[in-house]
Amino acid sequence: MPKQKTPTTRMIRSGFEDETVEIDTYQEKHWPHHQKMVGAGFPLDPSLRHWFDQTPNDEREPLETEHWWGLPFIQTSTWADMEKHSRDVQGRHREEQNQFVKSDEQLEAEIADHKAKWFAAWPTGTRYDVRCLDGGAWDRSTGWGMVGSLEAAIDVCKNGPDWRRR
Repeated sequence: MPKQKTPTTRMIRSGFEDETVEIDTYQEKHWPHHQKMVGAGFPLDPSLRHWFDQTPNDEREPLETEHWWGLPFIQTSTWADMEKHSRDVQGRHREEQNQFVKSDEQLEAEIADHKAKWFAAWPTGTRYDVRCLDGGAWDRSTGWGMVGSLEAAIDVCKNGPDWRRR
């Protein structure tokens, strides 16, 4: 008898007007011990399943909750990522010819403004977002903070977010 393949997607209620959406299943490649670790065992840029941060906590697979509940992780974003995202979004608006289309001059001015603000906040050009699936939100991991260095991100992972320590 041929071995059955494990499904790679499943349907859930998204919580928005009882809409049903298809999400990835929780696979071994998503397990914490398969991720790059920093500090005292905190995942850095983990390979989370698609829709990880759009899944109601009570709709998660039990193993995903067991593995990720209470485990802070770090995701990095660079200025290059942000600029690409801005250009991609504007490209979609132009394809759709919707009300959000900007002229080339407007787009370049907006990008230059965002770049100046980005580097003022994150001088190295990289932002480190610390997140944790801890119940702070009903359908996603909780944002514990955004910092400008890996060392500061590891500190947040170890000690928790500032708002929780106050």
